[in-house]
Amino acid sequence: MWFRDRLFVLAVLLACTVTGVTWHFGARAVGGADSYGYASQADAWLSGHLIIEQPWVHTDVPPFSERAFAPLGWRLKTETSMVPIYSTGYPMMMATAKRLGGHGAIFVVAPLCAGLLVFATFLIGARVASRRVGLLAAALVATSATVLHMSMVPMSDVPSAAVWTLALALTLMHTRRGAIIGWLVAALAILVRPNLVVLAALMTLWLLVQDWSRHRGRWSQWCAPWFAVFAGAGVVTNASLNTAFYGSATLSGYGDLGNFYAWAHMWPNVRLYLQWIASAESPLAVLALAATICPVVLWGAGDRARPAAWLIALSTAYVFALYCGYLVFESWWYLRFMLPMWPALAVTTAIGLVWLWEHPQRWARASAVAVALAVMTHGVVFAVQHDSFTIGLTESRYPAVARVVSGVTDPDAAIITLQHSGTVRYYGGRITLRWDFIEPEQLDPALRWLSAHGHRPYLLLDKFELEKFRDRFAGYSEIADVRWTPSVTLFRGETMLFDVADRTRDVVTTNTGAYTRHAVPPVARPHW
Repeated sequence: MWFRDRLFVLAVLLACTVTGVTWHFGARAVGGADSYGYASQADAWLSGHLIIEQPWVHTDVPPFSERAFAPLGWRLKTETSMVPIYSTGYPMMMATAKRLGGHGAIFVVAPLCAGLLVFATFLIGARVASRRVGLLAAALVATSATVLHMSMVPMSDVPSAAVWTLALALTLMHTRRGAIIGWLVAALAILVRPNLVVLAALMTLWLLVQDWSRHRGRWSQWCAPWFAVFAGAGVVTNASLNTAFYGSATLSGYGDLGNFYAWAHMWPNVRLYLQWIASAESPLAVLALAATICPVVLWGAGDRARPAAWLIALSTAYVFALYCGYLVFESWWYLRFMLPMWPALAVTTAIGLVWLWEHPQRWARASAVAVALAVMTHGVVFAVQHDSFTIGLTESRYPAVARVVSGVTDPDAAIITLQHSGTVRYYGGRITLRWDFIEPEQLDPALRWLSAHGHRPYLLLDKFELEKFRDRFAGYSEIADVRWTPSVTLFRGETMLFDVADRTRDVVTTNTGAYTRHAVPPVARPHW
């Protein structure tokens, strides 16, 4: 029985530990663009209204783009309605959690998926090599700086990696049961991250090859048709939602994806991602990437690993190439895009370390232990040094800011902001306008239009936004310099609320803002 298998039980305990740690230190609040977009879409699923009407937009045509009324994570469908930008899979998971466990349960999804990612890595390692390899690979994933960092926030990266990894593990079983469960997981994975749909195609192709080599004409024993037909349900569902939201099955909430992918991005991203992998994970992970794409380690690991070698190699190469062609970013934690290939790198690394451990020379065993401990320790230390374990606390400033804004403004106020454009609606019940969608020459007419319609305008800016706001509107607006005293200063000047209608005050402002570890429920949707 499985509970008598010590390594299996250790893998389960390791997965539970990762879930517990990331839940304890993780966010209990909706923050910027991604987390607000997912959480608000989850609420839309629960309400049954994924197209949000804003009829007040056209009570009188404003002298600026209606896009300004769509907060982060949403986009206009028509002039008076908006739809979510992000894919629906992860919000569906959050909606299910909220239905079962209340609002706070939405913040459990990412930690649970972190544990699932760890356990699914164990299954892959056990399938292609041995349970010892699987447990070591799971430990490498569990202590990965990128996995720990992204498990602390309600974003789709860890859930995406988890469901794709589980789909791969079920595929490698090459059984009818694995194929049937695998199609369910793959369909969900496609809804979570549709641009990885090629992974489902690779899994189907691998199953076809295995079916042909093992069963030949015995069609009733084939697994690939089950996987292909039902995994296609995810493709059809995603295409239907794209049509309903954006007018075409091939369009996403981001618009034309051709604007995001370019050959010119390849080399800068290859350089950046390899640097980040070496610094955040270890130089050994870079070697593992090369050894996985050119599957020398897997091919040499024995008869069990060889059938899976090319599937794992092609899947890893696809994920790496896909995101190297994507936009160029500047922060190490954009390794989050690469998380679906982390289990493959961990399994390759584990095979090498276990081979070293089993070498007859005493120095080899000591070296394997030292390298494994060094890699795992480095991952945890890197996560600590880069504030991964304080994300949950710092994200809690968003509901605090929204509650303060709600307390000092009237319900009919208009909050001009960017970073807080979603959370002030979510936690504060105030209508927001994104200043990045207001053209420079439109800002003053926008302020006059809002005031004329009884909506007192405020500016809500984080410190990092202030110079960007000034640069955008310099020479076009009388308020562009934002030199007057803010009404409220929050979190020691990190966030400031300016009353546009009263720019002459010369008083000491209130410096407020308190972090909380409790999940704050959203308020009613704002309206005018």
